[in-house]
Formats: sequence, structure tokens, C-alpha cells
Amino acid sequence: RELFDIADEKNITLHIGHVERFNGAVQELFKIVKDPIYIECRRMSPFASRMKDDGVVLDVMIHDIDIILNLIKSEVSNINVVGSSVFSGRDDLVNAQIEFENGCVANILASRASQNKVRTLEVTQKDSSVLLDYTEQEIFVHRQSSSEHQMSKGALRYKQESLVERIFVHKDNPLKLELKHFIDCATNGSPRKVAVETEVDSLKIALQILDQFKPRKQ
Repeated sequence: RELFDIADEKNITLHIGHVERFNGAVQELFKIVKDPIYIECRRMSPFASRMKDDGVVLDVMIHDIDIILNLIKSEVSNINVVGSSVFSGRDDLVNAQIEFENGCVANILASRASQNKVRTLEVTQKDSSVLLDYTEQEIFVHRQSSSEHQMSKGALRYKQESLVERIFVHKDNPLKLELKHFIDCATNGSPRKVAVETEVDSLKIALQILDQFKPRKQ
């Protein structure tokens, strides 16, 4: 927060990198999600030697934290963290459960100990389930459209149908869009898309998760 205050005083543009905000699928997600009950995020990838200087919380999990805080819009009431140091002395695998005052729960898994690359977010609402793929920039909405049951020869037969909607997403390079926005803010005085308080809140939660992380070497 102090850095932002200094930047404002000196009339300097300062941003925290939240590249997923510029992902077309995330922009559509903000339009769709109205009343989340549960959110589950998974970011998994293989380990690379260049990753030794950073852990998964500040490297990748912080992006999901940012999206979650902007979907739920409620104060955090409790955080539970488990994790392991698999390849380094840092947070290589972390599972964080965040509880909110409005009753919503978010579960975030960030790992660089997987053999697969997965970057997904799923939101459960009363009337739908929304699945987002960050990498493919795709978003699907699952809804239960109808259900029926009938008796046949003394046996109960049950039929349930669901509807899947694929949302149109304008796909582009999120990093390119983020850098363009930063340049516009710095050179043209364009208004920032992410409020200062929002940027700081995401970092605060990430640091709380790191504070609870107790590494267990595998």
C-alpha cells in the first residue's frame, strides 16, 4: 500500500500484474457469475529448474485469489492451508481453503509437482455450474434443464437431462493486453481496470497463505 501511495504522490503509474484479468474467458466469467456458493481452482504443471526462486503462491495462486475476491465480494473469515516442498525448499504444492463471511467457500490447488498442465476454475451457483479453462480461454455453463421419473413394471425409472452452454469468448493474448493497458495508463492517463485496494487485497491474502504454509519435504 505504501508503494501505491508513493506512486500517487509522484504521479507515477504502478500496477501489480494480474494477467488473468485480461483473459477473455475471465471477462465473460464476471458477467455470468452472480451468486457463487463454492469455487474450486486448479493450477498444476511440471516443475522446472527456473522456478526455484519463487513458490506457487506468489507465482500462480495469486491470480486465482484475485479472481475469487472479485467474484465473491465478501470479507475473508478463515483460511486453512496444507502443502509440501517437493522439489525445492519453497511452496511447490499448496492447497488453500478460503472461507468468507457470506458463507461462500473457495478451494485453491496450486502445484508444480504434476505431470500435466491444468489451469481451471469452477463456480457452483444455485442454478448452474460454470467451468472456465484459462489456457484454452473457454467457458461452459452447465444447467439442469429437466428431470422426470416413471414406474415401469414395478421399477422406478429416472431420467435427468442437463443443458451445456458454450459461451462465446473473444480470444487474445492476455499478457499483450495487460501491457497495452499499462502503457495506456502511463502515457495517456487511462483509468486503471484494477482498483488499488483490489490489488493490495489479493496480495494480503496470498501473504497470509504463505504465512500458514509449513513446508514438508517429500
